[in-house]
Amino acid sequence: MPPYSVTIEWYSRLRQHRRKRYARNILFRVVQRQKTIMPIEQSADNKQNTTPCVQPEQTGRDPALHQVGRALEACFDAAIITSPAGTILQANTACLNMLGYCAEELIGTDLGFLYASPGSSSAAEAVCVNKQGLNIPVEQRNTAIISSAGRAVGMLTVMRDRSVELALRAAEERFRTFFEYAPDAIYISDVSGIFIDGNRSAEQLTGYSRDELIGKNYFDLDLLSDEQFPKALELLERNIGGSPTGPDEFTLKRRGGSLVTVEICTYPLYIQGERCVLGVAHDITARKQAEEALNSAREILEIKVRERTRDLEEANTALRVLLNSRDDDRTALEQSMLHNLHELVLPCIEKLAAGKLQDRQRALLGLLETNLLDIASPMMRSLSMQHLRFTPAEISVANCIRHGKTTRDIAGLLQLSIKTVHFHRENIRKKCGITNKKVNLRTFLASLAGSPDPGTKMMHHIQGGTHP
Repeated sequence: MPPYSVTIEWYSRLRQHRRKRYARNILFRVVQRQKTIMPIEQSADNKQNTTPCVQPEQTGRDPALHQVGRALEACFDAAIITSPAGTILQANTACLNMLGYCAEELIGTDLGFLYASPGSSSAAEAVCVNKQGLNIPVEQRNTAIISSAGRAVGMLTVMRDRSVELALRAAEERFRTFFEYAPDAIYISDVSGIFIDGNRSAEQLTGYSRDELIGKNYFDLDLLSDEQFPKALELLERNIGGSPTGPDEFTLKRRGGSLVTVEICTYPLYIQGERCVLGVAHDITARKQAEEALNSAREILEIKVRERTRDLEEANTALRVLLNSRDDDRTALEQSMLHNLHELVLPCIEKLAAGKLQDRQRALLGLLETNLLDIASPMMRSLSMQHLRFTPAEISVANCIRHGKTTRDIAGLLQLSIKTVHFHRENIRKKCGITNKKVNLRTFLASLAGSPDPGTKMMHHIQGGTHP
């Protein structure tokens, strides 16, 4: 059994707070069978990478190299033992896995072969190149192995792969950049509403610096009015239950007293095992002001539209009254003219036609009657049957005649006798001024209702003028 047994202990893998470097202390303890302990400590803060070590006895291959090599197999970090000239003598399994080489490929090669830059083997931080040619950033410490005779028999190089650490640091930097420069206010609070962190937009939105925000909540900073407290507490309870919320509208009171309107969305999450709340606040003050201005303009426009509509309705009413008055005046005039024509003029013409007249006189009289009826024809078409002083029964009969019903059909529809229908037909012809004339009553009544052929009635008047 060799007189010495060597163990390596790794301790204090402590990650400091944000933006602080990792620290590692390496303690080599050589325990002598005679209970002599000789400690040598290598710290990450130590600028010298080579430190004197123990002095084992030199017998053939130095026992210290053999014992250190056996102990390195239990080490999680890459470890390499080299000769004083820098030739690799041994590499542990962690080193082979990190670099991708097998032991036969490394043993006997120069240590500088593993580095991307010459002379990096003694640096505290370096870049190694694995078998595939990929760069691996490492943090390394070198310790000389001294035999019991006081002679350096080799060098121990311990490497720690910093790829994951650097990737995490880069991801943290990206997240921090996104967090800091996000256009919306982003904050993190605990389940009691106390702010843990906030970005620059949160500072600009509230008017408070990050240091003033951290450790306080909405209520301590008087950001919310008393009316909004119940709503904020309800949303916080939902976050505690694991449910996200939002967007919910709040009015915040900034430092200085000015008010801003925001929409807040919250998301429950865990940070280092602690339940927290991530909140995103979007400033909608400009949008709310634009909406208020739009609503105000809409209300003003609606008032103007109502006023203009009322004015137009009044104007239409006045115009309708004038038009109705004009129509009434025209209708009264037409009625008066037709009344005079039927009561005063046509009876005289009928009496003259019944007398003894020469052919020339009868022709002139027929022409006179035709011309008078032609003059009155437009007025007769514009008047309804009520204007011709038809009785209700005569109006019913006239409507049936106008729709092509025969005397027998009219009697059946109106439940009248055929003789009564003939009586009404004669009265209608008399009131229309077409008694004893070859004028079709249906055509005449159709012309009174706006027939598309108003000239038909006039032609019958002309033809019937010479036939009493």
